[in-house]
Amino acid sequence: MSAGGENTAIVSLGMSCQSARQIRKSIDVLSASLGEQVKPDRSFFDGLIAPITGMCRLFEDGFPIFSREQIIPGPGEPTWQPYGIRFLHHFRDEAGTADVLVQFEENLSRFSYLRQKFLRLRDRARVIFLWCPTPRTTCWMSREKRISRLPFPIRNWRGCKELLTGLWAAPANI
Repeated sequence: MSAGGENTAIVSLGMSCQSARQIRKSIDVLSASLGEQVKPDRSFFDGLIAPITGMCRLFEDGFPIFSREQIIPGPGEPTWQPYGIRFLHHFRDEAGTADVLVQFEENLSRFSYLRQKFLRLRDRARVIFLWCPTPRTTCWMSREKRISRLPFPIRNWRGCKELLTGLWAAPANI
């Protein structure tokens, strides 16, 4: 979950669900701090495990949308290759079972819309990106979701910030 107001957007960048959760839980505090009412709003990276190296590569590639061939069943969760981005809450049937083939078109439509919405954020006066790589969360996800490791080297983050700045044609606030 991300949030937005008339002038400001606060956007989860999806290292885990934790950043989206913190935004959702802090709507009142964020509104008071920013001096404008912000409301919950969905964004592209909400609910995704997006390793920083994969996000950098995604932005370097111009932030394309995925193809059917790029979504593989796992391990653990449907995964967007070559970026290593995992879909925790998507490509699932009503019982919660991951089924990429059956759920592909619906998710392609959803994420195509969210991608366009993400790109339109550059029209906002202020966009704040939140990235929440807490060791406790990433260790749990590594074990629970069968991900070998989720590194978050700061040098990669600086590179990702530069790529976002290029995508935005304005400095990225992270």
